[in-house]
Amino acid sequence: MVHLLHIDSSPRGARSHSRRLSREFVEAWKQSHPTGSVSYRDLGHNPPPHVDEAWIAAAFTSPEQRTSQMWEAIEISDRLVDEFLTADVYVIGIPMYNFTVPSTLKAYIDQIVRVGRTWLFEPEDAEMPYKTLVHNKKMFVITARGDGGYGSGVSKA
Repeated sequence: MVHLLHIDSSPRGARSHSRRLSREFVEAWKQSHPTGSVSYRDLGHNPPPHVDEAWIAAAFTSPEQRTSQMWEAIEISDRLVDEFLTADVYVIGIPMYNFTVPSTLKAYIDQIVRVGRTWLFEPEDAEMPYKTLVHNKKMFVITARGDGGYGSGVSKA
């Protein structure tokens, strides 16, 4: 059974174009994959924490040597990585704010890009020292941006 992870990153609710588009994608995907399953992560309304010093210490300490505080610091990251690796297909709805993606999406990426979980560093391989541990997945990125409402005397609702 194919599993899709649907991620939204807009802080907007009903007025979000990226949410509407990613939802339409998921509905079409479900029609063409009737036995598939979908899980949903809302980064815009339930943001993951940003990486901090405790997280870094835990992520770069071998599991056998982590303290209970380190395990606590990396618990959310472990859950997010497990959820990410379980999926076969990803669709991410991303609005553009201030010429970039929302910080909640960057925080999510920082949480799931983990040495030993989603990638490896092998310095002895000078040609390609960075190796992915995520294979045979498909990702669809749906972006939305606007450029209206910025003219003289025009208000943006």
